[in-house]
Amino acid sequence: MHSFLKKLTTRLTHLCAASLACSSIGLASDWNQFRGPNGSGIATDSHPPVYIDAQKPAWKTNIPDGHSSPIIADHLILVTFQSDNKLGTLALNSQNGNIEWQKDADISKLEKVHAANTLASSTPVSDSKHIYVYFGSFGLFCYDLEGSLIWKKAISPPQTLYGISTSPILFEKSLSLVLDDDRNLPDSQLSRSRVVAY
Repeated sequence: MHSFLKKLTTRLTHLCAASLACSSIGLASDWNQFRGPNGSGIATDSHPPVYIDAQKPAWKTNIPDGHSSPIIADHLILVTFQSDNKLGTLALNSQNGNIEWQKDADISKLEKVHAANTLASSTPVSDSKHIYVYFGSFGLFCYDLEGSLIWKKAISPPQTLYGISTSPILFEKSLSLVLDDDRNLPDSQLSRSRVVAY
């Protein structure tokens, strides 16, 4: 990843973590997926602060690089990361920023993605009992809130120019992923894009 993007991602992550810590006091429910509980990006049951003083964060914790958005499940802030040849999931205490646990995905070799992307672009999702994370060809991983691996499932990824960035979605008892493939041509009779549910 380009040096500029790494620095920007790290800085944004720090800012986001500090902002979440400050606003989590006003959060009445979990922010369990990309863009929140209903996908709108609006927290209808809370009143986050309008202004946060960047010079006085509630806490600040250095974390590895990644492009996923953080989520909140119970008292945890959860985010995925890519560091050197590691992919993983990080859980931070939302009140003090302490790292509660870190779980590295069991991988042998990182696949190539566009220089502007990472393999840690998919935002986790939680049902308040489990956390689900997606790392492209390394698949879906399910952890409990204490960080124990419950299951993992390999998934054949689509071919894309930039690499995977889709985030898993929970609906009732189904966990779904949209896998959009660049090989779909307008005149193609065969669609390689798909939605998978578990």
